[in-house]
Amino acid sequence: MKAVNVRRGPRRRALLGAGLSAALLAAGVLLAPTAAADEQCGQPQRLFAVDAANGHLDEVGYCADTRQMTAPVEVDGGDWRVYRDLTAVRDGSAVVLYSVTTDGHLLWRRQEAPGLAWSAPVAIGPAIDWSQYQSVFAPHAGHLHARLGNSMRTFQHDGWATGAPAVTEIAPLLPMFAGPAMSAARWGGSAEHYDGGVHFRIWARTAYDLVSSTDAWYFSGTLPAGVTGVTGAEPALFGLDATGQLVLLKQDRHPPTPPSKWWNCPLFNDMPWYVQATVLGQFSRVVVPATAPPDPTGSPTLRYASTAIGPDCTPGARPYEWQ
Repeated sequence: MKAVNVRRGPRRRALLGAGLSAALLAAGVLLAPTAAADEQCGQPQRLFAVDAANGHLDEVGYCADTRQMTAPVEVDGGDWRVYRDLTAVRDGSAVVLYSVTTDGHLLWRRQEAPGLAWSAPVAIGPAIDWSQYQSVFAPHAGHLHARLGNSMRTFQHDGWATGAPAVTEIAPLLPMFAGPAMSAARWGGSAEHYDGGVHFRIWARTAYDLVSSTDAWYFSGTLPAGVTGVTGAEPALFGLDATGQLVLLKQDRHPPTPPSKWWNCPLFNDMPWYVQATVLGQFSRVVVPATAPPDPTGSPTLRYASTAIGPDCTPGARPYEWQ
């Protein structure tokens, strides 16, 4: 039986669901399989984890207000380990999930509400060989970013809510791309990725960096040792620990600096990430639906690093160079 174990973060007291006692946890009683972790959750969300043993897709409720997670509940009995990429977006109470097959198909599915079955898969952009891309992810509803070599190509999917198959390639998020990958992006803000045990914020470079509109990576906190498969976006990241358990990661704000003001550097936050909560089980992958709403105008862009420098940024700070 799977159970939820909530761990303590540094100087943080883990919050338990309303009416749930430590005795119930010790007895292995599961939390209710709802999208919210308690009745006071103002931002109920859900994420998905692939069971490492059988490949089935489990749903996990998450409350952004209290940073609690519920026990996993199986929502599909297929083998989700066969997909090369999995990415999802929220649509109110519904979730749209894209999967890339090893033979190049991009499949669309929709789940109308927590715990419900998924719709039948629909092939999106069927004329495109999606396996040619090193990675595919949805930064928000209506767009997909796909890495191809040193470029980050962008596709508009107008029928993202209904499963209409047509996609249109538009101006790329970045004409040139040097880093290893990208897993989250905020339109008009920064993107994110995790490599070598480090979390990075990704911005656009300015022209003085030799190549205009390429990526600029800034170190933004180390990840806990042994945690892999990290996904999600600040302020909540999710990953798998060394035993395959699902973990929620948190990063504290930088301590105040004299004269007692909060440190302000939008480029990065160098405080370490730590495990705040754990869902017991053995999983092979985590999928976190993107929640950022799309900008209704213009093309997807990243903000230039030169415009994100705050008063507490290290003078002369330079982005990480990928070799």
